[in-house]
Amino acid sequence: MHKTALLAVADKTEIRRFAENLLLVGGANQIVASDGTAKDLARHTRMTGRKKPDGTDEEVRIIPEGVLMRVQDITGVPPMLDHRVVTLHHKIHAGVLARRDQREELEATGGRWIDVVCVDLYPLAPRVAEAKQKFISGELTAEAAGKSVMEKMDVGGPTLIRGGAKTAVEGRYVLTSLDHRRRFLDHLRCGSPRDLSFRMDLAEEAIAYAQRYDDEWLAFLRSLNQAGAFV
Repeated sequence: MHKTALLAVADKTEIRRFAENLLLVGGANQIVASDGTAKDLARHTRMTGRKKPDGTDEEVRIIPEGVLMRVQDITGVPPMLDHRVVTLHHKIHAGVLARRDQREELEATGGRWIDVVCVDLYPLAPRVAEAKQKFISGELTAEAAGKSVMEKMDVGGPTLIRGGAKTAVEGRYVLTSLDHRRRFLDHLRCGSPRDLSFRMDLAEEAIAYAQRYDDEWLAFLRSLNQAGAFV
């Protein structure tokens, strides 16, 4: 059975190992990744023990080129507006939101059913701390410091998380942390017991994670005046 996992993570801790093991345990046989995640996975190689014609050691990719695809390979649109728009495309979101009874319509419109949504969000606190320091040192004006933080507000990530949580009942898994990735692999290795309950637990935790992210942004926005300056 064809299974596709969407990987778009800011925290790339163990993401190479996760992707490799996901393929090994049958959680997916196709990986679609955002630009940065795809580049990281493409660098995951091993030595073959053979030499290339030029005498250097031969390396092969752990995740074959045909298995790893970039989001833009699906959408036909490269990241745009300084990466503000990457996953925000109907061919991606339809693949996350479709019900089982809508697969035919999904495929007819060029969409691809996505089984696993592995997404996390840009952490806000480090960006705020960095901007405040630059403001205090005089490197940035108050307005510029506020704008530098706003640039990191994640839009596509929360949308994917909510889509994956909404359709957990349709068989999707939404993973928003390193712990989720580890638990998911263990779940698959154990034969996926109590699968619906497991999926709904992940969905609940994912929505709570997205809510905490929104709360952080709400607190930050309240700390700005109408001109976008630190107060």
